[in-house]
Amino acid sequence: VVGEVFDDRRSLPLEGATVEAVHRTTRQVLATTETDERGKYHLDPGQADCIAVAILKLSFPVTAGMDITRTFF
Repeated sequence: VVGEVFDDRRSLPLEGATVEAVHRTTRQVLATTETDERGKYHLDPGQADCIAVAILKLSFPVTAGMDITRTFF
């Protein structure tokens, strides 16, 4: 899972935000990373088939990102 995080108030990339991949059923945190200076992140939640992405940064409201469902062949 890759993505970018932006500060909505300033429309700038948000460096140092914590990004978590959370299993939607068990709520177990599967992977955690931080955004780089361009607000970009990469998570590897393993073989989980249905995750949610949560974004956290001190002094910012918690954002529950997108729900992701993956299909394996």
